[in-house]
Amino acid sequence: GGLVLGGTEVGVSILSLFRIKEIYGEDAEVFKLEGWFEEDVERLEFMTKASDLLFSKGRWQCLGRNIAKLQLKRWF
Repeated sequence: GGLVLGGTEVGVSILSLFRIKEIYGEDAEVFKLEGWFEEDVERLEFMTKASDLLFSKGRWQCLGRNIAKLQLKRWF
């Protein structure tokens, strides 16, 4: 960790976030839908929180977020 001064803008590379091998496995660079049917609750929870970063939250959240979740519910 380190000190982040007030007023500093902080960002994260979503592309890098979703390729962390310690979380998504050795084949993290390949999208596999079955990877989201994870039995390890802690790992699945982290994956879910990471995906929330993609859509953002609050005032600036993605307008298509609810549509995407609705489509996923239809399939699963």
